[in-house]
Amino acid sequence: VVRKIEDGIVNHYRKMQIPEAPTLYDYLILSLRSKDCIATFNWDPLLIQAYNRVNKITDDLPQMLFLHSCVEVGVCEDCKRYEPYRNRFCSECGKPLVSPRLLYPVKNKDYSQNIYIQDAWNRLQYYLEYACIVTIWGYSAPKSDKEAKQMMLKAFSSEYRPLDQIEVIDIADEEKLPENDQPVVIEDGVWTGANVIILKGVTIGRGSVVAAGSVVTKSCAPYSIIGGVPAKLIKMRFTPEQIVEHEKLLANT
Repeated sequence: VVRKIEDGIVNHYRKMQIPEAPTLYDYLILSLRSKDCIATFNWDPLLIQAYNRVNKITDDLPQMLFLHSCVEVGVCEDCKRYEPYRNRFCSECGKPLVSPRLLYPVKNKDYSQNIYIQDAWNRLQYYLEYACIVTIWGYSAPKSDKEAKQMMLKAFSSEYRPLDQIEVIDIADEEKLPENDQPVVIEDGVWTGANVIILKGVTIGRGSVVAAGSVVTKSCAPYSIIGGVPAKLIKMRFTPEQIVEHEKLLANT
């Protein structure tokens, strides 16, 4: 039953055709070079179709990594080659191509279930480590997709690049859900170092200190000292008794 459902999903996506007019995919691919890389979670064939189209203009095109597989990709298990699935047979040995199973964004995923997906994730880690500039285009992942979230946090890590070498292109709809538009609250007396990123819905408690280069994903209590990617509690600035006395002094000023 599961296999039939998966086959139905694959057949649905394989029917998709990119419009004749240039799309964002075309412009994205043409803006990059062979030293660059595009990594995507999309299953659909549109990016590959755009790639084949612009390949008629230039062959100096970026590498492409499909982290959850793609319906347009075929794998030769003998030659370890990746080719368009529509070719049906490996151009090297002539054996039939295999379509890698799609990887679903569930809690427990096995990225080693086939050589194609495993290789894509290994190559992405290499690119993230050595890339000068990282662009995140409209990224959003379910909370259950832990590996994807960890990969994104690694992209934001100041261990590999200054945070000013990261850009985010937001393509969210104009009518956003209220829970996706939560404010960031920074209370009085907070000190933050350079290049700190604070995510939506986070409250930085009164009198707290945030270390430079941190990515704050959770709220912190007043008078906390936090740091890291993601930010964690390093220690409290004062003991509970000192906080009480401190608050009394502030109330009387």
